[in-house]
Amino acid sequence: MKHKLFRKLICMLSAIFMIFSALPLEVADVSAKAGEYRYWLQTDKRWNYVPVGSYYNVGSVGCLITSFAMIAIHSGTMSEDEMNPGIFTQKATEYGGFTEWGILLWNAIPKVVPGMTVYDKRYFSSSDPYSKAVEMQEWIDKGYYIICHCQDYYDSSGYYHSHWVFVEGASEGVVYMLDPASWNYSMFDQYYSGYATEYMIIQCEDHPSPEFMVQGASIDISLNSLPYKTDYQVGEELDLTGGEAVVSGTGYMGVPWELKPESMGDAMSFETRTDEFDSSVPDTYNIYLYAKRDRVEKTISFPVYVLDPETGERVNHSEIQTTVPYETTVVPESTETTCVSQVFESPKQYFSENSESVDVISSPDENGNVIVSVLGKYVVNVSEVYGNYGLIDGDDLKGWTDISEMSEVIPVVHAKGDINNDGEVNFYDLAVLNEYLRTKEKLPDNISILNFSEIDSADINSDGVIDESDVFEYLNKLIL
Repeated sequence: MKHKLFRKLICMLSAIFMIFSALPLEVADVSAKAGEYRYWLQTDKRWNYVPVGSYYNVGSVGCLITSFAMIAIHSGTMSEDEMNPGIFTQKATEYGGFTEWGILLWNAIPKVVPGMTVYDKRYFSSSDPYSKAVEMQEWIDKGYYIICHCQDYYDSSGYYHSHWVFVEGASEGVVYMLDPASWNYSMFDQYYSGYATEYMIIQCEDHPSPEFMVQGASIDISLNSLPYKTDYQVGEELDLTGGEAVVSGTGYMGVPWELKPESMGDAMSFETRTDEFDSSVPDTYNIYLYAKRDRVEKTISFPVYVLDPETGERVNHSEIQTTVPYETTVVPESTETTCVSQVFESPKQYFSENSESVDVISSPDENGNVIVSVLGKYVVNVSEVYGNYGLIDGDDLKGWTDISEMSEVIPVVHAKGDINNDGEVNFYDLAVLNEYLRTKEKLPDNISILNFSEIDSADINSDGVIDESDVFEYLNKLIL
């Protein structure tokens, strides 16, 4: 009997110990021993259960958080007594640095680690691991720090895999990492290089020094060869086989670079734009090649021809008559583009569905400095357009953002309360409303998770204000 009671007592004490070891930051010891930041894991019990947003914790989504904390120590900006993944998360939360879904907002980073900013985030210029290693090392050599998105893909079951690591350096194609998920040191031995898609360039206080902040990046596209076929009969499909181009330029660091030649239509370094081509109408059409890097862009073009079916000759629109009116855009031969400002009486909205962040810069050109980067996909209100840039003009933020990869929001009338426009007013709409209210105070003016139609629908009590009274009205309809 005593033996059974003793066993029960041991089990109870073990359970109590496990409960307390799993408690979040407020009661857990998150202090790190000196010199161990190189071996920090996001699943360390000292911060594993620290909440990130409303639904996650450091253990489940904290690879990026842990990488930032590692850099804070590695750069000498902070000590291990001052910073670790748990402390970073707690401070970021205090500054409103996470969305409900655990997305880290870049404008909170310098508040957590003084002097630390995300200088830029970019996709790799090439696909082979050696070139990826060289690209990251060029930035490291200039005094920046790199966090690499080494896993960014969907598996065959449709499950999304995402993982970030701190890249300490690279040599002869080998990338050396500090991994929040393992103690392996070689990134491409641990993770398939093809799934490494992008990287963040981190600047810390006094790193790099001012002499490395050289402005004046440039980019160019050169035609290696035209497609084999440039003349088409009416109705023939466009075929760019044989067409090849090379992208080159000079980075902000003043370092010249040149990428390998790539085929039109399959290239990673440039886009092939063929929207103008219409094989049903005899005319001369331009095929455009567009590249962008270091916040500068370049477009070149070359002509293809749909021949006159009667003469078999090349023609221009002005030289032929047709019984069916149509319009073509005449593009000047010069690649220089004169931008005209368009000012709107009412703001237009654009959605950053193809971007991982909204970057707001000081001027609508390649020399604009980043004012703030908001990580995530958002709707932006634009009062003016100049070239590829839209003006965000708010009380707390005024600057330009690149809208060339965004989609314009077309207003669609929603029923009151049906925010997601699925034909029903339900708890999904209430969840969206709650997320909107949570992010509204944290996001800059004119950046939102909802567009005008959705906001109008969220005002379910029609008082002109989106607030807690709308939440109560939803609950009234859904529960009572």
